Amino acid sequence: MAAMTMDGGRRSERMRRGCRRAASRAGERTAWLLALAVAVAGAGAPIAAQEWGEEAPCAGALDHPDALPELLAAVPKYGNTYVLVYRDRLRQIFQDLVPAELAELRIAAYDGSPAAAIAEGALFRPVDLLPFDPQQATRLVADVLSGELDAALLWAPLAGLLVQELDFDYQLSLRTVGLPSPPPAALQAAVTAADVPPCADAIRGFLEGYGVLPAEKLVPIDIRDLLHLEAPPRDLEAARAGAALYAQHCARCHGPEAVASTDALAPVDLLVSLPRFSYPGFLYIVLNGRSQNGMPGFRGSLERQQIDAIYQYVRERAHGTLHAGGAGRRP
Repeated sequence: MAAMTMDGGRRSERMRRGCRRAASRAGERTAWLLALAVAVAGAGAPIAAQEWGEEAPCAGALDHPDALPELLAAVPKYGNTYVLVYRDRLRQIFQDLVPAELAELRIAAYDGSPAAAIAEGALFRPVDLLPFDPQQATRLVADVLSGELDAALLWAPLAGLLVQELDFDYQLSLRTVGLPSPPPAALQAAVTAADVPPCADAIRGFLEGYGVLPAEKLVPIDIRDLLHLEAPPRDLEAARAGAALYAQHCARCHGPEAVASTDALAPVDLLVSLPRFSYPGFLYIVLNGRSQNGMPGFRGSLERQQIDAIYQYVRERAHGTLHAGGAGRRP
């Protein structure tokens, strides 16, 4: 699919709407970060506090493919990060990363990048590799929008630029996958500017607005860094709060009852196994996952307080204090 370009007015409208979307999805703090990041070039003031100019910071960036490597290399924080770009309707599948479901999807990436290794390690499957043509840099994201692909695995700076330029109807989501990895060979460049270019900073703000984590935050946790931690004290209210988190993040694989079941994707009786684990051991598994068993790690996607609430919920279930779901005590 040929590369797409848009006039400055449409880009300005895209960025205005992007700020509104960030506010609804991630709250006022994210909206403020995004507004700061996409300030009009040279103006130095947040978009929310000024009139929009004729062009947004990244206007025309895709019209100059030869300049893309240097521009994207200057994006702060995300130089070693890769993301999945997919339609919102597939959000649950890409949150759960269940191998059997992923195997049914059409996922592509550009050749000459670490995408193939990332897909094998994080998605438990290969992806289709296509040659990268700077003149058609929008191809994979455009194919996701059209439905020809279910997802694209892209270097985060490139994905941030393309999604903010193409996704007018807010159909796409982004999720960090894999460990820190170098940029694609075709887009590697040295950062020569002393200051971050406005477009590069706008891309950084856009990725933050979508909740994209730098890959460095997904580096596996060393068990030795957890051994000094103690389990939270028993707290029924915290355990009840953990019931909702368990239902959202764990029940799909471990079942709504947290007990061994042929209907569960991971037929492990957590009410039996959790008391056998030390608290650091529990944290280690939840944070890092068990890729050999298809369990994703939750480092970067769950806060420590949330993990503790899940721990307390399963612990109280194991003690017989709570029903499944956390609604009341067992008789």
